[in-house]
Order: sequence, then structure tokens, then C-alpha cells
Amino acid sequence: MGNKFVYILDFCLGCLNIIELTDEEQIESEQYDDFEDFLSTIEDKYGFKLSNCQWMVSDELKSINTQMERRFTMPNWCDCTYKCVGDLKEVKAIYKVLKSLDKRKTSIIENGFGKMWLGNLVTKLGGDWEKYRCRGAIIDYSLDDEVLTINQYVAWCEQEGVRNIIEEKFPSVKVYFIEEESGCGVFSTNDTSGLFFPEKYWVETDCESNYFETMEEVANCISEIVNREISPTMKDLEEAVSQYMDDNEDCYIAIHEISFV
Repeated sequence: MGNKFVYILDFCLGCLNIIELTDEEQIESEQYDDFEDFLSTIEDKYGFKLSNCQWMVSDELKSINTQMERRFTMPNWCDCTYKCVGDLKEVKAIYKVLKSLDKRKTSIIENGFGKMWLGNLVTKLGGDWEKYRCRGAIIDYSLDDEVLTINQYVAWCEQEGVRNIIEEKFPSVKVYFIEEESGCGVFSTNDTSGLFFPEKYWVETDCESNYFETMEEVANCISEIVNREISPTMKDLEEAVSQYMDDNEDCYIAIHEISFV
């Protein structure tokens, strides 16, 4: 049988997961014209999301040397922002926990991120950091107008377990987030109403990067760069950007659409 071993490079966990399919799973996989359609049926069983992964298959288990393994686990760093809203008493309680971590001279648990490591926050909230994605740290935080903002840098993508335990510990609190990681094109938010993160597009250039709320604003930005008017459709904008970069090899432009999760 083919496709015995599946190699899942998980961008969110920052690791390589090797799955040995059972005989039954191998037989079932052969019923699919597209192997990825089969993989989508075992996401929950093996704890991965195809949208956050790359994959390959082989008949035999391929050995991976230490240098390769280190390369696989080196993350792209993602900027992530939380907006915590709810009963002010509970919002202030979260803020108090953050201040208690910040005032410490040493980390609660030894780690590579320091005292503001996300695992320390999970621990303070009564969780087991080994059961959550905690690969990242809090850069800064503030409480303004009853909204608690927590800025973080994290591996690959938002560490959703941290958000989940905040909401579990403080039932009235809703945590809205936005994540930005340009290396793998991860741009998403759960703020579907645009209450805190109304931007829908991010235009990245070699000089600067800017957020925009409408496609028309993006078109104005790109039109100014390429020095001609471009219609506000993603197809036309991407074609204009591609042509401009072909003509100007030293220039870089990318248009990222922020997705809702």
C-alpha cells in the first residue's frame, strides 16, 4: 500500500508531525481522488488543520537528522493583539494578573521568553501550560476605556489556547484578536463586526506597510505606487503589482486580505 506515512509541517505549532496511517485509513484514502480531501477527514483525530500546514507522504519512514529537525521547528514570528472586553471587574482581574507577572523579578517557570511568557499567564490562570500553545510572550498591555489590550509576539500564529483559558476563567470576557505573520501569509481576526479591528487588507512594501478598510483604499495606494489608475478588484490589483515588480526587480509589494475565523 502507498501513503503509509504522512508528514505534517504545522506552522502554528512550529513542528513536524509524522503520522503512520492504519491499514484501514490507507484503504480509505484510496477512495479519494485528491489525497488532501482524505486528510481533511482525519484533522481532528490527529490534531492538525490543513489551513495551517504543508504535507507530504511516503511509503517508508524517512529519517530526519538533527539539523533538518531544527530547521523545521524554527518559527516565523507573528504579531498578535488581544482586545479583552466584558464585565469591568473581570477585565481588571486579568489586568491585575498581568501586572503581577510584570512585577516579578524572575519567571514563574523557566523558559526562553522571560517572565511575560504566555505559559506563565496560563499557569497564573490555573491552567497547565503543557496542554496549551504558549510559544510566545507579551510585549506590552494596557487598560483603557474598559478595554484590555494585550500585544504579543508568538510563533507562527495566535496561540488560541491562551485566549480560550482567559474566556474560561472569566466567563463575561470576550477576547477579540488579530494575527499578522507575513512569511506564510497568516492574517486573520475573529472580530467579524470590525469593532476593534475594522481593517480588511494589509499592503506590504519594501518601504512601509499599511492597513486599509476597503478595496478602494487599496486601489488608491497601489495606483499611487505604480503611477497609473487601477480598478478596485483583487485580480486587477494583483496583476498590476506583478507587472510592476517584473519591471522593478528591487521592489516588493504584497496585498494581504485579512480573513475571519
